[in-house]
Amino acid sequence: MTSSRHVVLMGLMGSGKTTLGRQLASSLNWNYSDSDEELQQRTGLTGAQFSEAHGIDALHTIEAALVLMALGSTRPTVITAAGSTIENPIVRRMIGSAAHSAYLDVPEEELERRQLTGHHRRALAPGELAAQLTRRGPLFEEVADITLPAGIEPSEALTILRVMIDRHPQGERG
Repeated sequence: MTSSRHVVLMGLMGSGKTTLGRQLASSLNWNYSDSDEELQQRTGLTGAQFSEAHGIDALHTIEAALVLMALGSTRPTVITAAGSTIENPIVRRMIGSAAHSAYLDVPEEELERRQLTGHHRRALAPGELAAQLTRRGPLFEEVADITLPAGIEPSEALTILRVMIDRHPQGERG
């Protein structure tokens, strides 16, 4: 399977992007780029630590830059984009022109449960998750080629993503 485009997995923190992204990259034998892992590798800090030390706006700026760098790779890459990056219009435009994309749509209640796991996740203030979902949900839906619903089996999600890539290897939409 050859593609001239990347695959970007999008969704809020805890939506399962990393788990699915690793599996997809392995099954395609593609590079893999995860915003959280790249941040920690480059700064020595988790997202939570970086936000605490430098502020949320600085975190969102570096997350967007990391996604843009991954989108600039010449080798097809599965990219798991930090949820905040969808709010950056340049990132949205680049995903649309350089990548296949999928939105992992997970209900707020499930995301709240998942937020409690993972040391790299920053604690959200009361109501922050709902606000993110309201603000970012329509942007994810606007950019995504497909939406993967909560509860989909990983094997089914991988099959859907591989079919998307096979049908549109150059990224043409439709």
